[in-house]
Amino acid sequence: MIRTITKLEKKHKSMLTLGLVVLIYSIGSGAFEFFLPILAEDLVGNIAVVGFLLSLPSLVGLLIDMPLGGLSDKLGRRTIIALGLNMDL
Repeated sequence: MIRTITKLEKKHKSMLTLGLVVLIYSIGSGAFEFFLPILAEDLVGNIAVVGFLLSLPSLVGLLIDMPLGGLSDKLGRRTIIALGLNMDL
């Protein structure tokens, strides 16, 4: 078993490094998402408003994903990705 892990570490060292980076990022992101409503409630004062504001990115994604998916089928995936990257800059 240990010999197999050692072989994997040598063969896929970059994948193990990437996995570790993603793990650390996910832990930090999860902690941020856990504490954000608590901190935002102190600023806003109303938990309902905080819930609405934190749900806005999901709601916008829900409304935009379907039409952009159809547009992606017509124009091509690479074109939509290029447009999105240009809008992000």
